[in-house]
Amino acid sequence: MSPEPENSMRTSGVLDPVWVHKQPYSAYPKFSPLARDLETDICIIGAGISGISTAYELVRRGKNVVMIEARDVLSGETGRTSGHLTNDLDDGYIEIAKKHGEAGAKVAAQSHAWARDRIGDIAKELKVDCEYRRLPAYDVSQYPVGEQKHDDELKELKDEAEYQKKLGIETRFDVC
Repeated sequence: MSPEPENSMRTSGVLDPVWVHKQPYSAYPKFSPLARDLETDICIIGAGISGISTAYELVRRGKNVVMIEARDVLSGETGRTSGHLTNDLDDGYIEIAKKHGEAGAKVAAQSHAWARDRIGDIAKELKVDCEYRRLPAYDVSQYPVGEQKHDDELKELKDEAEYQKKLGIETRFDVC
């Protein structure tokens, strides 16, 4: 049972992440609703890992930043994920290239790798004990061996691995 089950009402998910057992929602910072007009350089919508990281970088560069969140800090996608950061994107770089060209796919790969590594740098710099470490990512077929869907998906995974190499991502394709 979740330590504070009512919190699922504030998230887009139904389960609490495992880390709330060590850092319960009640320990998260609370902020009052926006009650007046503000003037700022930049307004960031969303107080998850992306919004907080963006605000952090902008404040370090001297910008006046306001962040707004519909629910509670870290209560959306960030608050209920596995906590992994990756540049191995769900949509795949072949699909990204279809929409944004090879240059767009390369920018996506570089920016996600930079963000993944930057979070580690910040955690180290601020001495945040968040168990940040670099681990390999794995893409696997969701279909049983012997089914045509499995063979089709393996071909897609192989093509994606080759395209990732072309973009400069360290990757390999293995069949187990």
